Amino acid sequence: MVKDIKNNMFIFQLLLLGFVLVSEVVADNSSLDIHSFSVISDVKFRYATTRLETVFKNTRKSAALAIFHVNIPENAFVSNFTMAVNGSVFVGEVLEKKEAREIYNKAAQRGETAAYVGTEHRYSNTFHVMVSVEAQQTAVFTLTYQELLQRSFGKYRHVIHLTNEQIIENFKIEVFISDLQGIELKQVSLEKNDIETSRETKQVGSVDYISNKQLYINYEPSVSDQKAFSSQGITGLFEVNYDVDWKVSSNMVYAIDGYFVHFYAPDSFPSLQKKIVFILDVSGSMNGHKIKQMKNAMKGILHSLKQALDTFMIGIFSESTKWMTDGFLPASKENIDVALNYIDKLAADGGTNINEALLTSLNKFDNQKSSETKNLVFFLTDGQPTNGVSNLNSIMKNVKEANSDTSTSIFTLGFGEGSDMDFLKQLAGENGGFSRKIYVAADSRMQILNLYSEISRILLKNIDIVYLDDAINRTTLTKNSFSYYFKGSEIVIAGTTSEQLKEDISILLTMDTSSGLKSEKVKLPVENLDDEFPLGLESIPQNPRLTTLQSLHTITRNTWVQLTLKRLLNLERTPEVQKRIITIALKYGFVTPLTSMVVVQNREMKMVREAYHRRTYALKASHALACGNTCCFSFYLLLVIGCLQMYFHNW
Repeated sequence: MVKDIKNNMFIFQLLLLGFVLVSEVVADNSSLDIHSFSVISDVKFRYATTRLETVFKNTRKSAALAIFHVNIPENAFVSNFTMAVNGSVFVGEVLEKKEAREIYNKAAQRGETAAYVGTEHRYSNTFHVMVSVEAQQTAVFTLTYQELLQRSFGKYRHVIHLTNEQIIENFKIEVFISDLQGIELKQVSLEKNDIETSRETKQVGSVDYISNKQLYINYEPSVSDQKAFSSQGITGLFEVNYDVDWKVSSNMVYAIDGYFVHFYAPDSFPSLQKKIVFILDVSGSMNGHKIKQMKNAMKGILHSLKQALDTFMIGIFSESTKWMTDGFLPASKENIDVALNYIDKLAADGGTNINEALLTSLNKFDNQKSSETKNLVFFLTDGQPTNGVSNLNSIMKNVKEANSDTSTSIFTLGFGEGSDMDFLKQLAGENGGFSRKIYVAADSRMQILNLYSEISRILLKNIDIVYLDDAINRTTLTKNSFSYYFKGSEIVIAGTTSEQLKEDISILLTMDTSSGLKSEKVKLPVENLDDEFPLGLESIPQNPRLTTLQSLHTITRNTWVQLTLKRLLNLERTPEVQKRIITIALKYGFVTPLTSMVVVQNREMKMVREAYHRRTYALKASHALACGNTCCFSFYLLLVIGCLQMYFHNW
């Protein structure tokens, strides 16, 4: 009899799972409209905490689906999620991925249904929730994420993705910005989409300058405003661009509760000379639309080269690597014309030998080093290695040995879905560069051009910042040596301090400039915002509505946490590195590629976690984590079927 009951339970759970999966397929036909959507974002010292709240009210006579879909900026970390559905409260907890998966399994065994799906969205990560809301009930979803804004082209860009795709009766976005250096607002705008070549951007919102160091932005579109935007309401990017006042000094240091942050933006230096290797994938998979886009982009880049500063080479690779010329060419009109003709004749064919392409590119810089010139590799591929050395770890090792002093910065572009972005990001990160994914769309030419425009604005290289005061705990410093500095960007360093921190600190600054090596000792004032030093707390008052969202006493610590996590995520994922990422992420509650956020009803979480830990202890499991995809996650959260649990419990 017991065996029959268990078999019946198993069959019924399979039927239940099938029912839920079918309901997800038809969810759009029965999904609820959003009753209200509100966003509040607080930006202090370039650190943004954003909270989105979406409310669904089911006024129907039967249950219906509430779909909560949010795109999150790619550099942001989710820090909190809660939902209240049908009178029950669900809370998010950041756990190690292995533990999170076990909890999902335990929840399923208890009669609940859970699934885990990872998807990726352009420029963002995706958070997706779909739950059933009973008749005459309400569902409230609240998601919080945090991001250290990055300065580029002389501005900080704060973006909120709007993906609701419907007209909403109550719609509101509020952004507060505070900074001791003073704020220069550039633009508050709304874009219909994120496709570069077909932007429809318009100025929106109202701005209230509380002082030159604090401003408030409010955007509250009416129903008619939303309909005027599109028949599906407002779907696109709400973007705030601003800068701070760097006129007095290129440095700003502040400290709160044992943590400090140092911002450095030396934009006044003249540009460095550049030696650039463009190494382009022309394998068979680039045929058609891709190679046309690449050609158009390269033509734009060649026209932007500066004769007085730039020399260049162009290489192409498929199964082997070929070069337009044997040596570097000055960016004269004659040489540009030759390069344009060469690019125009390119054709795609053959396999992909990434190892050979990278090593021969680095070899071109032999005996081509000077303090006034920066060596750059601009590497574009749409696939993975199929010829020559195909093991990605071996390629990484070979490149690292060939570029042991990191004198050449490698910037990688993954063109389309076939490229391995994890590999390209690590390759660039270990060789003084960064990586971008180029999406094959109408704007891929503009994406490539924008990336080159960013890296071409190089002013300094080999920047080293040494803190001379004992009050700075040097072992806790985030990255303090940098391969380059681009005009309009920013260097950010964070760490912990001792109680001996004074009102200024001394640093030794060393860098290569266009006129040679520069080294100087600098004394910097510290905006110390501890209780002993109220300076700053008065000049940047706390808005009462934001006190619980982001306190001055947490942003310095969280800036340090995010910089530390990003540095670790760019390293090779050894067991030691993975352990450090997980430890920091769990301690401070951030979702990373090695941690997940699991959501279980409050009264169930303790029981499920205890079951997991008992099983872990019994098995004494000790295997390493798999890395998985970076920075993208999506959740189909638990649908609690309480009445069914009671039914089987009392069978």
